[in-house]
Amino acid sequence: MTQFEHQPATHTVRGFLAVALLAATGAALAQGGQVIQGAPDSGIRLGKSVGQKPTHVCIDFTSHAAWSLFYSTADTTCAKPGMERIALAEFASPAIRGKLRQRVLMDAFAGYDVPAQINGYLKLVPGGPIALTWDGGMAIQATDYSDAEKRHAVYIKDPAAYEKQAGFKR
Repeated sequence: MTQFEHQPATHTVRGFLAVALLAATGAALAQGGQVIQGAPDSGIRLGKSVGQKPTHVCIDFTSHAAWSLFYSTADTTCAKPGMERIALAEFASPAIRGKLRQRVLMDAFAGYDVPAQINGYLKLVPGGPIALTWDGGMAIQATDYSDAEKRHAVYIKDPAAYEKQAGFKR
């Protein structure tokens, strides 16, 4: 298996999400109920509305080319200036899905409805951060973000070579 080869289809997004939920819950408990953002250089500490029913989603489309950050909240403002705040019910709208599709350069998970999985996570883990990566995957832990950044850097240098190495066919 090459460094950038994706896992077999038996490792589904749903399975990944279940493990991620456990990790996020453990992180929240370890921090006394405060979920701490794992994205590098985000400067965002979350958890103010942990335990409250989320009403909105804060979205950061601008921090990094390799991923877009999301978290659900009951707060009236987002943690960082410039984040887009939308009603949680609108997150699954065609307009937001279109914005998400624009951020995906190469959809390695075309068979999965990753935006729906992210939406489910946002509802189940209030304040829990999650990101859509440039290749259509999800990032929850700091290593997920850094791995997405490394893969993105390789892809930007030579998309055809990356796709060949990863085993993708057009």
